[in-house]
Amino acid sequence: MTTINRPSTDDLSKSLSGKIILATGAASGIGLATAKLFYSSGAKVIIADLGEDRLKNAAAQVGPECKHYQCNVTSWSEQVEMFQWIKDNIGSPDIVFCNAGIDPELKAIASDAQETKAAEKVAYNYLADEYEDGSSTLKQPPSAVMDVNYRGVEYGVKLAVHHMRKADGGRIIVTGSANSYFPIASSNMYDASKAAVLGLMRSTAARQDLPAAGITISMLCPSSTATPMIEIVPEEAKAHVKMSGPEDVAWAVAYMATAPAQDVHGCAVQVKGTKLTEIEKSYQSWVTPLFYG
Repeated sequence: MTTINRPSTDDLSKSLSGKIILATGAASGIGLATAKLFYSSGAKVIIADLGEDRLKNAAAQVGPECKHYQCNVTSWSEQVEMFQWIKDNIGSPDIVFCNAGIDPELKAIASDAQETKAAEKVAYNYLADEYEDGSSTLKQPPSAVMDVNYRGVEYGVKLAVHHMRKADGGRIIVTGSANSYFPIASSNMYDASKAAVLGLMRSTAARQDLPAAGITISMLCPSSTATPMIEIVPEEAKAHVKMSGPEDVAWAVAYMATAPAQDVHGCAVQVKGTKLTEIEKSYQSWVTPLFYG
């Protein structure tokens, strides 16, 4: 594993000034912190999320020139329209940060007694014995977590590559998780979705046509981060892990957006507190001989 130093603010300004970045799931948390960092470095920032009012408020926090676009990332047609709008009105994005994500399973471990009943619902625990009203038919688990966390990333990556091929290449950064590598018993669907994001990044990075087009893809791998998504988690549970702030994670995104292409293509950067560590290339150097040696 390789410890990574944060880029300097001067280096960020030199690398990002005038660059166009799209960040999804950016009305709060990691996406918003990243938008602020990139905007302060001179980038042209577009944030995407659900909720027009939330987006307007977030854009105002980023800066007066920040653009926003309301988009449900699970909709292929909405993402197509968003990318086309950006191209027509601002230009082809140089950096695409596919960050939107949800984790409803966290509700099942909430400290409030009423909330803990969520563990009896398939929306929060896919193995729950919940039945359709008035019948003995088990309820089907919803697909929302996979739709947002994986399918939304798949759509974003495809559209980013499509537009970047026609331009001068670019950087694609997808949000995985520590859960991409390390499973948590209470987060089955979230873990599965983030493992799928890792698999998508790995296999897409292995293609020869992306580097040939000047395109890199890499993965953000944050550990527990103090975002609105985890506010429901009991404080005693948070006390046992090293927390990162959204701003800490934004620096990892900045590294993947600006470091030399050969250093970041196919990489995964773990964020734990303020420490940044590249973990994927070390993992690949260990596991590849087991299958191909």
